[in-house]
Amino acid sequence: MKRVTQADIARALGLSQPTVGLVVGNGGKKPHEKLKQETIDRILQKAKEMGYRPDRHAQAMRGARPTLIGLLYEGGMMQVSNERAYNVARLLKERGCNLLTLDIYHGESVDEAMGHMLESQVDGVIVACTVRPSHLEPALERGLPIVGLASNDMPGLPAVRCDMRDGFLRLVEHLHSEGHRRLVQLISASDPCFSRRPWRWQQSLQMQGFRQGLERHGGTHAIGTMQDYARWKPEGLFNGFTLCIPEEYSRRESFQPFAQGMLLTRELLRAEHLPLPDVILSPNDDWAFGSINELLRAGLDVPRKITVTGFNDSRLSRDFFIPFTTVRQPTRTMTEKAVNILIRKIEKIRAKLPFKEDERLIHELPCELVVAASSCRRTASPSI
Repeated sequence: MKRVTQADIARALGLSQPTVGLVVGNGGKKPHEKLKQETIDRILQKAKEMGYRPDRHAQAMRGARPTLIGLLYEGGMMQVSNERAYNVARLLKERGCNLLTLDIYHGESVDEAMGHMLESQVDGVIVACTVRPSHLEPALERGLPIVGLASNDMPGLPAVRCDMRDGFLRLVEHLHSEGHRRLVQLISASDPCFSRRPWRWQQSLQMQGFRQGLERHGGTHAIGTMQDYARWKPEGLFNGFTLCIPEEYSRRESFQPFAQGMLLTRELLRAEHLPLPDVILSPNDDWAFGSINELLRAGLDVPRKITVTGFNDSRLSRDFFIPFTTVRQPTRTMTEKAVNILIRKIEKIRAKLPFKEDERLIHELPCELVVAASSCRRTASPSI
């Protein structure tokens, strides 16, 4: 379809192209004061009818185009990720900025997504997913400002996230107070504990909090695969095992976000010679939902015989017929802080001003433990 130009609108209205340009080509600034409001309204209406879109490159040459921010995130069916995207869009709209979003959950590689960002001439990027340093090199070479939002650490770049270590530490403290003594934490197979991939970090931070919570009460911690778990001989009264899911389970399908928790719980149930844990701690609410469903299908009494917890405080954790204990991230506050940092960096680049040191740091905001029915006080040893 042929692109509608200002000349096309001018011909349709019997006006000159410069007159139309004063209204639709000035980047949202007030039209020339000599133009009648009737003429302005006619031009705007005709532009809308004809599907006119401003030429960003032409506006950039005039310094008139609005700021365009790129958002790279991993959404799919993950509520917390899509909440971040919604809040970014809302905040940028309030500031008169435009937004380009790319969801890499559905298969688009990070390199391709960053390429699209650069082709679109974004003024800055919010990274709300895990990335490798190499993914960012082309953007950094062009001096493009980047801020992380619930992302992995990006050397020399600011990032905003929740304190996941403390969130899991609080979770373990709560479970200990409720009488739970044998805990199993689920993590992804691509966690850095099992690979040399430093860009995978979320489960790693959760694992650190898990281990610290165990050690605070004199407990022991072990980590490994299902084969390692089968040989695990816990010592003492309070023990935890970080269980790595098989690599094939970590290959997600866009519309099966619950599969990992479901499949690994199924593995635990198949090992009939092993006692079930008191608690299964999931890295997010989706895995927790899959785990609970698998336990219920096996005829287990959840939560009185076995407990499941999540992370993120999604609607699943609240609206499921067994509400489950989770950890709430301050999503709105995190998003606002990340947007403010990025806009400030863009303004300083345009004004050729130096950045402050706090604009290069990791900003960790506190989490909130949300206790629900799934972690009730321990009453008996689990059994099938």
